[in-house]
Formats: sequence, C-alpha cells, structure tokens
Amino acid sequence: MGKMRTNKFSRYSDIFFLLFFFPLVITLLPVDKWVEHRPWFSAAFLLYLFGLFVYYRRINMPRLLLKKEYLKCAGYLLVVVCTTSLFVYILSLLYDSNDVMKAIRNKQQIQAVWFLTIIVTAYCFSNHLLIELFRQSMYRRNLEDEKNKAELALFKAQINPHFLFNTLNTLYGLLITHSDKAEASFEKFVNLVKYMYRNANSDYIPISQEIDYIGQYVELQSLRLSEQTQVTFRHETESPQKPIPPMLLITFIENAFKYGVSSGENGFIHIELMQKGDLVHFYIENRILIREVKDSKKMGIENSRKRLELLYPDKHDLKITAENDIFRVELTLNIS
Repeated sequence: MGKMRTNKFSRYSDIFFLLFFFPLVITLLPVDKWVEHRPWFSAAFLLYLFGLFVYYRRINMPRLLLKKEYLKCAGYLLVVVCTTSLFVYILSLLYDSNDVMKAIRNKQQIQAVWFLTIIVTAYCFSNHLLIELFRQSMYRRNLEDEKNKAELALFKAQINPHFLFNTLNTLYGLLITHSDKAEASFEKFVNLVKYMYRNANSDYIPISQEIDYIGQYVELQSLRLSEQTQVTFRHETESPQKPIPPMLLITFIENAFKYGVSSGENGFIHIELMQKGDLVHFYIENRILIREVKDSKKMGIENSRKRLELLYPDKHDLKITAENDIFRVELTLNIS
C-alpha cells in the first residue's frame, strides 16, 4: 500500500512538473530569441533538460546521500555541471561580444540555462527526498508493527497457559470433592478451550463471542463456589458484531476469582460489560479475601495492560484501584 502511494505521488508530481510548472517557468525567461534565431540550440537544450530529468530520476541522489555515497553524488553532479557548461560555451559563441546589447542578451540567456538546470535539479532532488523520507517512515512503521505483533503474540501465549492452569485447578477441586457439578464443568471447560484455540490466531472477533466466552467462564468458576460468594455478570451490546481482541478482558476476571473467593468468608464479584457505538465500558469489582504474595509481579494484569497499550495506545482508559478491601478495575475502550 505504501509503495503504491509513493508511486502514485511520484507519477502525478512528474506530470504536473513536465506539463504545467516547467513550461510556465520557460515562458517567463528570455528564451524566446533562442527559438527565433537558434531553433537547433533550443531543441538541443530542451532535449538535454528532459534527459537531465530522466538522469536524475534514475540515480536518486537523496538515497545515495542517505547511504553516504558522497563520491558518487559528486561524480554525478560533475557530469551535470560539465554538460551545462558546454551548452553555456556554445551559447556564448553564437553572439558577437562587441555588440553591447547582444552581450547583455547573451548573459541573460546564460543565466537562464543555469537557472533551468537548477530548477530540474531541485525538483528531482526534492521529489526523491520526499519519497525517500516517506519510505523510511513506512519502513520504521512496519518494523514497529512487526515488533508489536510479536509482543502481542507473546502476551497471548502467556495468557493461554494462565487460563488453563486456573481452570484445571477449578476442575481438580470439583473432582476431589466428588461434586455432581464435575460433568457440567468439563463440558464448559471443553467449550472454553475450543474458543481459545479457535481464536488463537485471530486479531479481532465480534464482541458477542467474547461476551459468550466470559459468560461460560463465569459459570464454570461459579460451580465451585458456595452461597457465600455472590457473582453477577451484566452485559449489554448495541452492535454485537463490533470487533474486539479475543481474551482481552479475561485476565481481570481471573484475578477477581483468584483473590475474591474464600470458603470461610462472604464475598462478591460484580462484572459489567457495556458497548455503545465505538465505546466499550468494562467494570469489575470484588472483595479482597486472599492477599497476594508480597512482591508479586502480577504478570497477568501487566500483560493485559501492555496489550492495551499496544492495541489501543491513545484509545483506552484503565483505572485499577484497591480501597477498603475492594478491588476495582474500570476500562473504557474506543474500538473505532
């Protein structure tokens, strides 16, 4: 896409220069006498200017300068200076130096020769410079995109084992207690694993699928809870097909079930997910019943934070607070 854009810009600017700008410049210079008295010189010089245009377009001086090939640049410019000087010498031979008026006209036309040569040189150099700067910018942007994709893939790879470990712990707890909820739990677990691997390579999925995934995860985790823990999941979507990265929010929910559940104390986990237009509002709060190990790295939360910074660098607002034994996460996304 970037290459097509630069090629189109170069093509249109060349057409504008050759058909409009350059002919206009020529008409403003004292070259009318060339055509009237020296048509062969006029034709030869105009052909030289066109050849000079093609010459500059092929050698791409800015690229050579960026590569620090200064000797090549000097050599190419020396060829131009020598060739233009030859035209100036021929032009000076065509006028009688003893005639003052002709000498003045000769000086004006020599200046015009150098001026037109400089115009072609300046245009080709600036055109190539703009294109080269754009290419360099696109190259750096592509490198940054590839780096971001690699980091996102790493974060997703870290999230998946985290999810499996936590869920298998839940299933193990149900099995050792011989719970009659074990069968239903396995069915939901299989559905969650299918979802996870089906969307492993997807950058975005409809928000309705993510909501369904979160709902099944909440139901699975709720099977192991006693009546002492109240869990609610409220969601509302205006456009179910709006795209959102898969498994972007699950880490916050896992964290709530990890630290907001206890068999001996009353607790709660409240989850809200609302989408309206391009805005997604996610809110979760839980009572802190299990304290984290001191100096814990909180890898899951940090991964989610970094994913948000990569995916929505200027389009998200994440607030995480822990006050009065209540842990809250509030996230607003602009998914336009």
